Amino acid sequence: MNDKQQLNNCLFFSSCKLSREAGRIADKEFKSTGLPPSHAFLVSIVNHEDGIHQKKLGELLHITPSTMTRFIEKLAEKELVKPVAEGKSVYIYATKKGRNLQKEIDLARERLCSIYAKALTEEERETLHNLLAKLLNSLSS
Repeated sequence: MNDKQQLNNCLFFSSCKLSREAGRIADKEFKSTGLPPSHAFLVSIVNHEDGIHQKKLGELLHITPSTMTRFIEKLAEKELVKPVAEGKSVYIYATKKGRNLQKEIDLARERLCSIYAKALTEEERETLHNLLAKLLNSLSS
């Protein structure tokens, strides 16, 4: 087996390659929001679940607590979210500026989804989602 075949048969390499390409495309589509895709998705979740617990937000986005704290600090500086400490818990609230960005976030997400819709059928996308979820659940245990 040659080097190219070894790389293409390695799930780690293939998933990293896909992740880099998907990230490049997402960065391009979300540029209009002024935010990286991960920050835009965070703002969108907060806009839809105002007052969400920071821990739950991190779990939804599959982000470590320290990374979540950094993201929230950056977004709070831009006045796109507002963290509120209640005892040891932190809840994240939407701001007017963050809510005003929602339409552009939705448009960026629609553009991104349309790229995948052109590449895969609906059935293939569903199968891929299911396989990725299965693999992630298995590896996270």
